[in-house]
Amino acid sequence: MKTAMVRFDNGDLITTGINGTDEEIREYYSVGKVFNLGHPDEAIEDLMAKVVSVEIEPETNKTGFMFEDKRIHFIDGHGKDISFNRWRVILYYRPGFALPHFLDSQVEYDNFINKYQPFYYEDYSVFRCEKD
Repeated sequence: MKTAMVRFDNGDLITTGINGTDEEIREYYSVGKVFNLGHPDEAIEDLMAKVVSVEIEPETNKTGFMFEDKRIHFIDGHGKDISFNRWRVILYYRPGFALPHFLDSQVEYDNFINKYQPFYYEDYSVFRCEKD
């Protein structure tokens, strides 16, 4: 699976996982093609927008994993927060952009790390170089 970043004429940017060759992906998201992006106001049914650009990230053996609508590629496991009864991980979806996530126990923290380890980069510098 590859990751495509598609920018629309209304300023929206979507990042999505997609299968196919670069040529097939560029054909599907061809510049000028109109998509219905939906509208945040449910009273307005459609938000039609034209593709202005598409970027395709190269495939790696570290495909990442989906978490809260973001594809995570690197986990910075902080461990236990000293002043709180919680364990923290920082989930990077782009170099320099991350989400904090908190777990309630060491067991939950260990299980989270072990579950996703096959899918994320173990070295931030490698992740950053491949994703920049």
